[in-house]
Amino acid sequence: MRKAVLCLMLAIGLLGCESKPKDTKPEADAGKATADAGAPVTTDMAAADPHANLDKPRTSFTLTVRPTSSPQDIADDVKKLEALLSKESGFTVNIRQPGSYKAVVDLLKKDEAQLSYFAAWPYLAGHMKADMTVIGASVVDGKTDYKSQWLTLANGKVKTLKDLKGKTVGFTSTTSAAGFLFPSAKLAEEGVVDTMKDDAGLKMEFAGSEKAALEGLLKKKYDAVAVSEHAPARDLKPAERSKLKVLSEQGPVPNSCIAIKSTLPEEARKKLEAAILKLNEGENKKLLQNVFGIDELKALEHYQYVDALQQASDSIELRYPL
Repeated sequence: MRKAVLCLMLAIGLLGCESKPKDTKPEADAGKATADAGAPVTTDMAAADPHANLDKPRTSFTLTVRPTSSPQDIADDVKKLEALLSKESGFTVNIRQPGSYKAVVDLLKKDEAQLSYFAAWPYLAGHMKADMTVIGASVVDGKTDYKSQWLTLANGKVKTLKDLKGKTVGFTSTTSAAGFLFPSAKLAEEGVVDTMKDDAGLKMEFAGSEKAALEGLLKKKYDAVAVSEHAPARDLKPAERSKLKVLSEQGPVPNSCIAIKSTLPEEARKKLEAAILKLNEGENKKLLQNVFGIDELKALEHYQYVDALQQASDSIELRYPL
């Protein structure tokens, strides 16, 4: 009996030794293993995470402007405009003056700017590439748009647009809505061209400005030119204008506009839009005139502003050259 009891005690002792872990870790190491497995820890992760403040509301915004005069000439007005927009919006508003619309769109795409003053065709590029939407369009003679014109010599051989096949035409620049985009779409509509590539069926030249195009027409360098409806009265004397005739009008071409990123938080966007439209009031109009070169802004929705512009761009498959 005594021998049986001893055997039983020996067996129990051996079982106890087998159930004991071979590498028992200290309690602190066990806690680390638990944390590594995903258990909550008390470390201040917000302080350690470099991205912890990404959701902090933005307090400053940048407006880009293509000045109608040299930056030095409008430096004081730019500072006044920054102060006014900052006061009216409740944010810090800074102004930058890039040298090209390509630079403007690049800033907008990188979110280094959130508002911009645009000519019509660059605005469409900004909308497509940087989520811009119009706040308001400039008003000229009570309208937010104007016409583009095809002009030729009154006593010349060109009677209709169809007569331009095989002829030399003068556009203002590859970036002009009135001097290239809309007149090109009109040529396609009339069956003069199918495309604006080198094999379009006419010789295309770019004069560099509306005045240069008109002067080239008078000197018979071009058989016809494309300009805005305002150009002849602005750039030519009455006697010179009498030598020209209108072949066609096309448009409406939108006036310039101020636009904002549609992806901004709604509250911030509405405050900035309201601040921009305050430029229509009282003494603020001087800043609108001196910095932007316009007299008034009319609030518009994107679809109201861009409809004719989009149709012209699609019809001839031309995109703003960035």
